Amino acid sequence: MISIYVLATTMVTVGISTAVIRIITESLAQNQSKALIGQIMKKVYCIAIVFSAIITFVFFHLAPYLSRVWLKDERCIAPIQTLVLILPIISISSCLKGYFLAKRKVIINATSQLVEQMVRMSLIWICLERLPIHSFEKMCQIIVVSDMISEVASCVFLWGKYRKEKTKQCIEKEKAFSLSYFFQIAFPVTLNKCLSSFLRTVENVLIPNQLALFCASRELALADFGTLKGMALPLIFFPASFLTAFSTLMVPEVAEEKQLKNQSRLSRLTQKTFEMTLASGIIIAAIFYEYHEPIASLFYPQSHVAFFLKNLSLLIPFMYLESAVTGIMQGLNQQRKVLYYNILDSCIRISLIYLVVPHYGMKGFIIIMYLSNILTSSLNAYRVLKVSTAKFSWSNWVIKPLLSAMAAIVMGRLVFARLMLKSSWITLGVKVLVVCMSYLFLITLYGLCDIKVWLTHTKKLFH
Repeated sequence: MISIYVLATTMVTVGISTAVIRIITESLAQNQSKALIGQIMKKVYCIAIVFSAIITFVFFHLAPYLSRVWLKDERCIAPIQTLVLILPIISISSCLKGYFLAKRKVIINATSQLVEQMVRMSLIWICLERLPIHSFEKMCQIIVVSDMISEVASCVFLWGKYRKEKTKQCIEKEKAFSLSYFFQIAFPVTLNKCLSSFLRTVENVLIPNQLALFCASRELALADFGTLKGMALPLIFFPASFLTAFSTLMVPEVAEEKQLKNQSRLSRLTQKTFEMTLASGIIIAAIFYEYHEPIASLFYPQSHVAFFLKNLSLLIPFMYLESAVTGIMQGLNQQRKVLYYNILDSCIRISLIYLVVPHYGMKGFIIIMYLSNILTSSLNAYRVLKVSTAKFSWSNWVIKPLLSAMAAIVMGRLVFARLMLKSSWITLGVKVLVVCMSYLFLITLYGLCDIKVWLTHTKKLFH
């Protein structure tokens, strides 16, 4: 049921939000007035409402078929039909988030997410704790309704913030709004996300089946796949939360420089993004490789998560780089290329899963992950460097951070060779802190870390 809901929300949010970010950023770069930007937003609201209403109608009437044929559970019909009714509200929220992100007011979007989570959690806690509910179906209904109310609360918060800005606008003649340009941005991004969601769903169904052919047990195959997807990968991607926010912020930054035709600043911005992303990814990869066992044992005792953390750690810089350059690609109006690369990647992944996994099991799938992430990150990085005219620096972006990370790990080993702490949490925390501080010191000596420049890029997240 959740996969169907995620697909529906993806269709009404991702492409529209990216288009709003690009169009509003370009309007601000052209010094257009608030009144004209307000007229653009009115047109965007109309598009979002009409499109989300169509998607709501489609999924509402497809709910019985999807529940019976795909999900094999008729109990999902009512929840799906209820959840999709909130899609127009989610679509409007996406427009508002794109507007505030274009204006670099990220703290408003973060606050709206906080409001949404607080309302959802409060409603669920009050209903489940205070009301005499003994039916599983009623619990699910409460969760669904709580989710809908929280989305409304978030939208109301965003709309209130937007209205405060709108009251300061003066009335001016409306400027023509290009629907073709809007869809030129929104359609590839939406199609990309929808195809990615569909192909990932195909992968998630195919992988356990192919693993079962290798280990002759579907239960064991599902356990291994669940350990990878539900335990190891969330740990690996947790440190990337900052980089994900940074990637999203890169869309308006790059779009503005492209609109102003400031090629030199665009090139410097791209180079700094590569430098920060690879420098962060390399040290995080080193930490996971060195401390995979204590990290796994702290979060998931008596599991073989450590195996996945160690074997996937070297892939982290490529994963993080792909996340960062995707934001730049969207800002450079290269979303069609992102679509092509992702379709190519998914086709290769599915083919290799079908051919390789039955013979090599989970090790084969890990090799496929390496090939897939290296391919897509390389293609996206090459395209970004080509369009932005930035130059790839092996020395500053790869070799020096790699040597600094290796030296920092050695320093961590030397410091803790004779030091024993009782708490495993404290021991791991101090070790990671020592390694990070050593790494920061070394890359500063190499001239890779300019604190003022890093803070300039970072503080925009909290503007």
